[in-house]
Amino acid sequence: MKPDIIEPRRPLWLRLAWFVGIWVASVALLGLVAMLLRWLIMPG
Repeated sequence: MKPDIIEPRRPLWLRLAWFVGIWVASVALLGLVAMLLRWLIMPG
């Protein structure tokens, strides 16, 4: 692998996309866990 091909700095939109994707995934996971806990505590 040639080191000159790999860019040391990622573009800003790529870092922003990673940040937004991780944030959305964490929020969705928290919502899913909360829904599952509510369903387990109060079935019905």
